Amino acid sequence: MQKGGIRLIAFFSKPYKVKRFGKERIVDGYASSGYVDISPISLDVQEQDYTMTSEANGKRSPKTLNAFGQFKFVAAEPPDTRGDLLLYKGKWYECKSCVEHCNTLLRHFFAAFQLDPNQGGYEDECE
Repeated sequence: MQKGGIRLIAFFSKPYKVKRFGKERIVDGYASSGYVDISPISLDVQEQDYTMTSEANGKRSPKTLNAFGQFKFVAAEPPDTRGDLLLYKGKWYECKSCVEHCNTLLRHFFAAFQLDPNQGGYEDECE
């Protein structure tokens, strides 16, 4: 039964770019944490909060997202662990929670994301 559920999630999924950060530490007086790219990750991403942020160029971005799939995200644990970042429509969203849903035929992970206020600074963010 589980294989059918995986195929159903895969039907709605698309590949996304994800960044995972290490523990934050102080280097020469500055906070630093390296990251690794974990891509592509197949996910069903849905805009959750339809309250949008407006930008100078007139574009609008949702503030929160939900993601469903077989990938277990690392959620933010302030002050020293950043959550995984998900690139969605050119904006980075930070994982705030990730739980496994085992009580359905789909058996998947459910993650909640919030628009990351620290946009930019990643050399490969154009997509």
